[in-house]
Amino acid sequence: MAESGSRPEVTASGSIPAQRQAADGPSLAEARSVPGTPLIPRPYIAIIQGLVGSLMMFVGSIGIGWMALGSPMVRNPLVIAMRTEGWGIYTSTFLLTFGAMLLMRSWIRLGQRLAGWPEGSLRAVVIAIVAWSSPLFLAVPIFSRDVYAYIGQGRLMDAGENPYTTGISTLDNWFMLGADPAWAESRTPYGPYFLWLAHLVVKITDAQPDLSGLLFRALACIGVALCVIYVPKLAEMHGFDGARASGSRSPTRCSSSALWPAPTTTA
Repeated sequence: MAESGSRPEVTASGSIPAQRQAADGPSLAEARSVPGTPLIPRPYIAIIQGLVGSLMMFVGSIGIGWMALGSPMVRNPLVIAMRTEGWGIYTSTFLLTFGAMLLMRSWIRLGQRLAGWPEGSLRAVVIAIVAWSSPLFLAVPIFSRDVYAYIGQGRLMDAGENPYTTGISTLDNWFMLGADPAWAESRTPYGPYFLWLAHLVVKITDAQPDLSGLLFRALACIGVALCVIYVPKLAEMHGFDGARASGSRSPTRCSSSALWPAPTTTA
């Protein structure tokens, strides 16, 4: 216990060390009543705000996301209205833009609320990753439609063609799968393991664009899950805080790579 009248230890950031807080720190009620005392962090406020932003991005993606012409969703009356009517396009643009801003703000606020990375921080980071990723997993691809080119490369493999020498433009109805015409004649730059996975996806889904996109995302989620498990362990092995190492990844990278399931850095 500190002697009466003595000042508590303060770190360079202006907060009381975690060991000191655990020993003689104030209760939540006391912290709220004593001016100048740091409040106990409440990371779930930032997590909920990020979830709202992620849901807004999900709804907005339906109106302005990259949707393949071969998708049955293009024949849904509500989807048609959201993608062709003025109110639908403006609403979708606002939801997607504001939702992305809110998600990024929530990521920053989560780091601020976990300042000092107290006990339980890793659990809060994992909950944030899951909560923010879930709506985006089902969202229509935005910012990039490369996933449709990957489906085309899987079709090339299924047809016995060599993606290193043949472009997806040689496939029947390749444009209906949503691939960008800029990549129609391009040879794949990716390695054989990725092409084998693309072939497997096409085999399972019969190249249906929506199901194929979801399966690519599921594969990306496996990679994110491995990062969630092993990044904290690797950080602790080198003397760094595991929660901080996991939380330092932006939501566009740690939220399951849901919108951009690519083998290269896309966001």
